[in-house]
Amino acid sequence: MNGVRQKVPRPAVFLSGGIFALSICSFAIVPLLALYLSRELHTPAGRIGIVLSVLAVSNQGLQVFVGIAADRFGTRTILGVGILCASAGYLGFAARPVFWAQLACAFALGIGRATLSLGGKVLLTQEAGAAQASALTLRSVAVNAGAALGPLVGGLLLTRFTVALVGAVAVHALFWLALVRLVPPRPQGSAPPDRPPLRARFAVLLTNRPLVGLTAASVGFWFLYAQLTFTFPLYADDRFHLGGRVGLLFAVNAALAVALQYAVVGTLTRRTDGWSATCLGCAVGGLAFAVLATVPAGWSLLAFVVLFSLAELMVVPILDIVTAKITPDGAAGGTFGFASLGWAAGGLLGSALGGVAYQAARDAGRFEVFWAFNGLVGFCAAAGFLGLRMRFGRAVARA
Repeated sequence: MNGVRQKVPRPAVFLSGGIFALSICSFAIVPLLALYLSRELHTPAGRIGIVLSVLAVSNQGLQVFVGIAADRFGTRTILGVGILCASAGYLGFAARPVFWAQLACAFALGIGRATLSLGGKVLLTQEAGAAQASALTLRSVAVNAGAALGPLVGGLLLTRFTVALVGAVAVHALFWLALVRLVPPRPQGSAPPDRPPLRARFAVLLTNRPLVGLTAASVGFWFLYAQLTFTFPLYADDRFHLGGRVGLLFAVNAALAVALQYAVVGTLTRRTDGWSATCLGCAVGGLAFAVLATVPAGWSLLAFVVLFSLAELMVVPILDIVTAKITPDGAAGGTFGFASLGWAAGGLLGSALGGVAYQAARDAGRFEVFWAFNGLVGFCAAAGFLGLRMRFGRAVARA
């Protein structure tokens, strides 16, 4: 793999700045949306769960179709659609809708977030040229920084959440205007004589064996990531009564992600290939859960966060870099969208199975069994990436 110290072109730097701004908006609103629906709109908890499920499915489960659409209609067109959908979702929630309208707003917001995330990633790789690794690493830093600052902004505006929602629409509009002005359209070659239908495009993606392998192996990591955001804070409160102080652990996670991004990714891209890097990252993630399984002490929470933050740095940006390397010409959107199916499947399984398994472990007083199982998932994911390296070799990830 190439290093991450290549100079990133100015349009790609601007796009990373825009991704940072959009990330702040997203993380200022989505994590606090349940509180807004409960406190301001008096929506029952059961219905809030349905709204958030619609948001999650539309955000995570439809990216492959968004990617194929980007290849067919162009990345800029898809970004414009994403801005319109996200803005419609934000404005809809600001209008204090009834339940059925909340579902429509959640669907629009989810589609918008999916489109902006995938479209921004694809356009970034197109503008970066040979500096794709550097640009994707910069994007990851921007997302993590937005994830750290967003909840702080949302918390400050929680009593005036409508202001946050309308402000997010303004930020999206400014991003689009700046994109049109600062990132010139790329020259288009001659159009192909025919455009394969959706089914044919999806079939082509299924023949990309490195892509299918990467997507399948990544399910295990995203399963673990779901535990970081779901069962881990529950455990911190159930076992150690941290309450709101668990937010400090997530602050450590975000700070490490921002501070160590270039150092970790730079070292990995200079010294190893993508399959090996993701294998190592999943193994470290498994080790993080092994700490929770074997050390029933408060300091194990911090040790877990540090180790899993390192695993996150080794896996998340490298997955994007490897995906870019195995992307056929003219299929960047579909390829990145297909790879996101691993995130969707892992998140769904992690939330559904993880919640049931955690409840059983809590009722039985056997937290260590639950965490040991998660550690095993991490080591199995590492074995999967090791198998991909043995199957496809270093050349695929270094191409």
